[in-house]
Amino acid sequence: MKKILVFMALAVFLLMPVTSKAAYDLKSYLLDIVDARGRVVTDANFTVTVYDAGTSNAATIYKDDQKTAKTNPITPASDSAAAVGVVKFWGAATSYDIGATSSVYTASAIKVAGITPIEHILVFPLTEAVGNVSAGTLSASGAVTLNGAVTLGNAVTDITTLTGKIAGATPVTFDGATANTVYTIFAIADPTASSKTVTFPAETGAVMMSSLATNATGAANSVTGGTSQLIFEGSGVDDHEAIITATNPTSDTIWTIPVAAAGTYSLMSSTLATNAPDIANSVWGGTNQLIFEGSSADGNEAIFTVTNPTSDTIWTIPVAAAGTYSLMSSTLATNAPEIANSVWGGTNQLIFEGATANDFETIITPTEPTADNTLTLPDDSGDVAYTPTGGTTYGAGAGAIPVTHVYVAYTSVGGAEALTLANGKNGQILTVCHVTDGGNGVLTPATAAGWTSVDLADDGDTITLIYVDTVGWAVVGTAGVAAPPALTVP
Repeated sequence: MKKILVFMALAVFLLMPVTSKAAYDLKSYLLDIVDARGRVVTDANFTVTVYDAGTSNAATIYKDDQKTAKTNPITPASDSAAAVGVVKFWGAATSYDIGATSSVYTASAIKVAGITPIEHILVFPLTEAVGNVSAGTLSASGAVTLNGAVTLGNAVTDITTLTGKIAGATPVTFDGATANTVYTIFAIADPTASSKTVTFPAETGAVMMSSLATNATGAANSVTGGTSQLIFEGSGVDDHEAIITATNPTSDTIWTIPVAAAGTYSLMSSTLATNAPDIANSVWGGTNQLIFEGSSADGNEAIFTVTNPTSDTIWTIPVAAAGTYSLMSSTLATNAPEIANSVWGGTNQLIFEGATANDFETIITPTEPTADNTLTLPDDSGDVAYTPTGGTTYGAGAGAIPVTHVYVAYTSVGGAEALTLANGKNGQILTVCHVTDGGNGVLTPATAAGWTSVDLADDGDTITLIYVDTVGWAVVGTAGVAAPPALTVP
């Protein structure tokens, strides 16, 4: 019986069984070493190593069935017991792996797994052409088609060199670890102007993907890399690109673009190349905040914090002439129009809401100035003097003199008329003048300071008063045509 085994360029032929019934129960193994033409390989030109099956461990072998030790690896030239080109040994195992090398057939190393106790022939292939294909060192000329599964190399140390072109729009297809119908395909666009070179750096990593099939430097809508840069071409192919450049980091730095609702957003720009948290003159964002570092990089920042809005709120910084301006500060966290205790600006106004949020406010409005005016508040506690606007008239006989104006022109209509005067505002000044004499009027204030009444008897009788909180109306001065009006004192 004869059996042929092929392992790459190795043929192992089964000739005849050789068995042993030795005392030590050893099995006899016989190897004939030939080349591809069947010629015996000279003993000096090869070495055989016997391995325990399935391992890379050199097996323990013997010269005979009496367990006479035999050197492993076997150099047949030194094995006087065997004929030329023959290797014979004894062993206890039922199979071994065989490795053989040759100093002549250097391109072919033999590896045979699981030989059994029969005679085998090991064949070293030659570099010998058959048509346009050579055995041993394989060379081919002209067009070659390899059908079916093809393996190139059997170890990571094997080298595959391609010096020609790989044709096709999708010339390379990768199946991945799982053999199925889902592939990764290299698609090569046809170069139109000049040869293109794609360089893979000497690094381990992933390729940055793009859904743009034409993504390349200078192509519309492309994103490419530069020196520590991401370069965005934009929709127009020109010399203008948006470039993101990373300054050399001194530690790991992570920039995060958060998840947001669908929409179009912009990044906050900065003319400060070193803009970053805790860097001098930087501005950055916090939790619902804008944070300003200031000119000194320290633990103190100016922070704009926005209270959770209940509707859209817009803060507008108006256009102003060149200069330096300041925002009006407030210790009231809720300061805003129509909010209790708030102060805000109007058209040439300061508006004070007061303790109650309603439709009534105190408004300070300056008259259009014709020159620079300065109003100075003294270094003292107190109230600002109140001056009602304009003047009015009164001529209805006995009754109340108005306190809503700074000047009241009084007309008496007959007899002695009892006139009353309600309390005013702190610091309020009021002048009452008897302008038409139809009788006389006796003015009695609700609260007075150092007097109880005044008799405005004649035309021209005038009294000027000032109201002081908790004191009442005080007399500033009196005047009359014939004589000042008569005051009644307590």
